[in-house]
Amino acid sequence: MRAEQHSDFKLAIQKMLSLRDSPMPWLVITAIVILSVLVQPPFPEMHELIWANIGTATEFNLGFGGWWMVYVSRPVFFALVLVSLWRLVLLFLLFKRIAALDLEIVPTHPDRAGGLGFLEKTPNAFSLFAFAIALVMASRLAHEVIYHGVQVQSLKLLTAVFLLVIVVLLLSPLLLFIPKLAAAKRRARLEYKVFVGNHGRLLHCR
Repeated sequence: MRAEQHSDFKLAIQKMLSLRDSPMPWLVITAIVILSVLVQPPFPEMHELIWANIGTATEFNLGFGGWWMVYVSRPVFFALVLVSLWRLVLLFLLFKRIAALDLEIVPTHPDRAGGLGFLEKTPNAFSLFAFAIALVMASRLAHEVIYHGVQVQSLKLLTAVFLLVIVVLLLSPLLLFIPKLAAAKRRARLEYKVFVGNHGRLLHCR
């Protein structure tokens, strides 16, 4: 970016750090997780708990494993998903403010991304998040296939949509730079055409 916008860049970083350290989002996430547990208490008709019932058909008894799933493992997983999404939102807002600056894009930069190639590693920070979501999705689909007779071929569309959503979600912060890069590409084509033309004419005169 240009030197006169260094202060704006630092201000954007400071605002994101302030938003990251704010207690309000964490309180909201905690409230959502608690409400998700209270709104849907365990009852025998819940499909996930049928397999955890250690009692009889008339007497519903979850046992330790069932209660652990309801009040520990599932809320913890849901909380971690919300935390990862919040961090993705923070990254999106940060990149949005940076993309709004007058970035000095270099069309001939060796990274072939105008000097922004170092950002391509950003989605790797959410690889574990995507892996965890994919595992849960795969286990659910495997359950449907094994215990409910669902054909694997019928799951193609669902898995394709899931893959598309995950990819777009994780790449969304980088997509904010597309307008800047596209504008720099259009401008560079005109400028370098003139430059190469002048170079050819000078070479011909020589």
